[in-house]
Amino acid sequence: MENPAATIALNMGAPNRQVGSLDGRSPRPGLRPRPRRRAATGIVIAMISARAPHVLASRDPLRSALAPLRVKTSSGGREPVAGDVARGSPLSWRRSAECGASAPRVPAGGAPHAPSGIDATSRTPPAKAGTVTIAAASSLRDAVARAAAGYEAAHSGAVVRPVFGASNVLARQIVEGAPVDLFLAADPRSMDAVEKAGRLVAETRTDLLTNVLVVVVPEGSRLKISGPSDLERAEIRNVAICDDAVPIGHYARAWLAAKGVLGRLEGRIVRPDDARATLAMVEAGAVDLGIVYRTDAKAAKRARIAFEAPASETPGVVYPAALVAGGPNPAGGKDLLEFLLSPAGLDLFREAGFGIAPGRP
Repeated sequence: MENPAATIALNMGAPNRQVGSLDGRSPRPGLRPRPRRRAATGIVIAMISARAPHVLASRDPLRSALAPLRVKTSSGGREPVAGDVARGSPLSWRRSAECGASAPRVPAGGAPHAPSGIDATSRTPPAKAGTVTIAAASSLRDAVARAAAGYEAAHSGAVVRPVFGASNVLARQIVEGAPVDLFLAADPRSMDAVEKAGRLVAETRTDLLTNVLVVVVPEGSRLKISGPSDLERAEIRNVAICDDAVPIGHYARAWLAAKGVLGRLEGRIVRPDDARATLAMVEAGAVDLGIVYRTDAKAAKRARIAFEAPASETPGVVYPAALVAGGPNPAGGKDLLEFLLSPAGLDLFREAGFGIAPGRP
């Protein structure tokens, strides 16, 4: 009998097929070569696609989520893939599209999967309140979902539309003109890129949150990690660490480099798209361990923290926030940012495990 996982692995190692967009259009023909350095990770991705399909995260979350708005970008002609929209997790749509199925149509006003008690697809808010679009780092998914619900409850008629992804990808899409009101990044570099492009509202940038790096292992793992040097042990075959361009990858690599172990781990490193994709790999048992934020580990159901990196040994993990210039709802974006900075908003982030940036109450 043919092994489905092996078949997927072969497909993942082959040139990557273009997939359809969320607005229901047909995929464009053609092939895009996959970089050779990622081919070795095909079997890892295959294992996850069978056990945790949501880990196939979009590399273009804003472009995908805002596809119904017909956003014009300059991303080199690559077709958008199914991404994170609002508070649902329709990441498995990408896998369906790769198997030949059409991606479902997403209403412009929301996501096809809204949380219980919040109908994000059917509400038609008054023009004054409108819809506020917030682009946020993937590690903020749960906290922003709670904050969005709290904001909507306190502001009659308001609708918050979150889009999640790696901060560097979101920043690039905002620079390219994606219609966003508020940006929450997981590192200053991503916010710097948007600011340099002139797409931030002057004097609205502020440090909002902090976080901590942790090493996580699958729930049933017997690995004991007491420091970064333990990652070099022979029984550890693969380690999930994002690329340096991704905030969590930048923080993790800077920590391991400072400890002198990064170079010796390179042959074992698997590179997920973002922090949540890293966690999903660990939970699926596709890798021996991964480095994520403590807040991600707090949300894990099938992984545990094996080691927490001392704050004194790591670069400061800071989440800046700012209003985006030229957003579709400037007044709504300003109001939402003020809510996030209020005591009530900060308490929601604390509940999710984030630290509050110095200077905040």
